[in-house]
Formats: sequence, C-alpha cells, structure tokens
Amino acid sequence: LWPAFSELQADYRTGIGEQRRIAVNDDVAVQMNCRTSISIGAGSDFDMINLIAGEASFATADRLRPCRAVAAAGSASAVNARFDMRVLGSTARVTCFADGVRVVHGGDAVTLAPRQRVTYDDHGLGPIVAIDPVVAAAWQDGLMIFNMTPLSEVIDELNRYRSGRIVLLNPDVAQAPVNGRFRIDRPQEALAQIERAFGLRQRLLPGGLALLS
Repeated sequence: LWPAFSELQADYRTGIGEQRRIAVNDDVAVQMNCRTSISIGAGSDFDMINLIAGEASFATADRLRPCRAVAAAGSASAVNARFDMRVLGSTARVTCFADGVRVVHGGDAVTLAPRQRVTYDDHGLGPIVAIDPVVAAAWQDGLMIFNMTPLSEVIDELNRYRSGRIVLLNPDVAQAPVNGRFRIDRPQEALAQIERAFGLRQRLLPGGLALLS
C-alpha cells in the first residue's frame, strides 16, 4: 500500500505522476519526483532534510554550512552543489551533477565528483560509477530515457508513474534491452510501445493491474 505509515509524518509528499518544487530556504531548493515524501528539520537543523521515500533533487548555493540530506541509513552533504537522492527501503543512491557531494554510510564515506553515483544498502557503500547526466536527470524534465536498460527495470520505472501495477509474466524477455525516450505523464504510451516491440499481450484488470505475457 502507498503511502507507507512512515510517510504519513512527511512535511511534503507527492502522489502518482506528481512533481513538486519547494524552497527550503533562500539557498536550498528541492525538486520532488512522484511518490516522494520528505521532512525538514526545524530550528537549528533547518538544513537537515529527510528523504523518507522516493526521489528528489537538491540544489544548494552560497551556504556557510552544508545542507545534509538523509536517506535510509546514510546521508549526503554539500555546500554548493546539485545532487539527486533516490531511496527504496534500505537501499539509496546519490548522484552528483555539480561540484562535490560527501556521502556517508556507517563508518564509511566517499566524495562524489560531477557525473558520479554511489549506491548504499545494508551491506555498505557500493563502488562509485560514472553516469550520463542527461539520462540521470531526465525525470526533472518530465522524461524517462532508457539506454540498453533491461525490460524488467523499465517496467519497475513505469510503475512509479501510473496507478495500479504492471506485471511482466514472460521471464524470457525480462533482460531484453530497451532503448527509448518516453514522457512521464504518458506511461500508457510507453507501455503500448513496449508491447509492440516485444510482441507482448496486455491484459488489463481492475485497479490498474496490467499483465504482460
């Protein structure tokens, strides 16, 4: 069910297909993707932002102290930077687009440069990987861009932007690569193109449940 109980404590929350931009203060702006919940600290901790669920982009400027964004069991902090965070359960990833971002998880820490990403989970920090900033930031322009992305991952992404759920019943095509550019506000068009490309058949059930076989 969505939202989860923990998300009910959020100061800001977006729904299915909804994006929102908020100004935390004069020098910290947050753009929230759909199905995202955040809370903001008060008083001396006004620059502490908790990403409870979903995905958000943080932009900081002319700060004397870092803005700290917390997600799962880790955090990212920056003084003058632009970075994204995405969290799903105990797994989170941080992507740096400008300047530098320090990521801390447990007793480990790394500093990301632009065009770098790191993921962490219960097992600790993963390796730093290079990213394509156009693809990584596409959601901020209302787009989903896939480059040789496994179909199963594409389905997971589409499920973030539509009511109900898409279930892929054909395991033979789960790892098939997908290349394409789709609009976030038109997930059904993306689903129709996937059907045609892979010769799949959709069965639509009540509640937005779509079975692909």
